[in-house]
Amino acid sequence: MQFLNYGFKWKKENCIRRHPFVITDKGCKNLSFSNVRLTRTERIYINSGWHVSYCFKIDDIIRKFESFSHTEYNIDKYKNKEYLLRCIQVGKNILNEDENFILSKDYELPDNYKEFQKLIDNFYN
Repeated sequence: MQFLNYGFKWKKENCIRRHPFVITDKGCKNLSFSNVRLTRTERIYINSGWHVSYCFKIDDIIRKFESFSHTEYNIDKYKNKEYLLRCIQVGKNILNEDENFILSKDYELPDNYKEFQKLIDNFYN
């Protein structure tokens, strides 16, 4: 599963998510969500899906930092709108400025991603 950021525009190079899951209402009866989420698999399914992070409006990213358990990110640096916008526009990791993402290629993405990406781009313009 490819790891994408800020919509489908940027991808993390050489990163394969190994925690994919699909769960039905029947699966919920016997498993906790944490157990399902943290279960690793060594199987690799090519083009099996996409993990998209931080495809929110800037204010929603800030709200996430203010409300999730990694309180070390609930600081002014990570909640600065100009900083966030700059990272999103140039493909830098919000949480690690030394990490650059690379542009995704059309053939790596779902057929209808362009419609969704237009909505995401409107968040940042």
